[in-house]
Amino acid sequence: MLCPFAGASAADAKSPGDDTYAGLLRAHVRGGLVDYAALKTDARLPAVIAELEQTDLAPLSRDERLAYWINTYNAVTLKLMADAWPVESIMKLNGGKPWDLPLFTPHGAAAAITLNHVEHEIVRKEFADEPRIHFALVCAAISCPPLISEPYEAGKLEAQLERQTRAFLRDVRRNRYDAAAHTLRLSPLFDWYANDFGGANRVPDYVRPYLREADQRALSKIKRPSAVVFTDYDWSLNATK
Repeated sequence: MLCPFAGASAADAKSPGDDTYAGLLRAHVRGGLVDYAALKTDARLPAVIAELEQTDLAPLSRDERLAYWINTYNAVTLKLMADAWPVESIMKLNGGKPWDLPLFTPHGAAAAITLNHVEHEIVRKEFADEPRIHFALVCAAISCPPLISEPYEAGKLEAQLERQTRAFLRDVRRNRYDAAAHTLRLSPLFDWYANDFGGANRVPDYVRPYLREADQRALSKIKRPSAVVFTDYDWSLNATK
């Protein structure tokens, strides 16, 4: 079957699953925040997970697979948090290790896999040349990149990843250049996954083109910031108020 969440190729029509997941996101995601109370009772959510589990990835292209796994990670996280609602944070689940819960059984797999497995053993390994995945995978926390209100699709993937990277790095709550202190203040994502961005020494060069124009101009006047510090990570749930 076609991958229902990667987005069909130009020669193929989308499967009904695209509309299921797209409709779910449009209904419950606003400005990167999720209405978990409404999501909890939406019958489309378990249907989305079931269809993801039935998807055969063997015939898919590279971009279709990447879109599929991003959507899978985000949809499974949505279901995890909706099932737990009301809850203040994903860190309240499984003793602070929610990513170790076996939650998803891919097509042909003998057992369920965890969110950690999806992120670290599949996405970061199979797509090691694509660090922008860190701005698409959403772990249900305020300091995570915002969840977009549409599925990732192969035909749109480049534009979607670029848009998300730019939006995340221009959010001054998470990333900014403090010219007075000559300090680049970045999300801890750039600390935790520094190697994915070429190593700690390469992080400033990676983020520079995505920052606000004012920050780019200030950085262009110096060779390197005097320091890179990482902002606090807010693990509060990314829920609508």
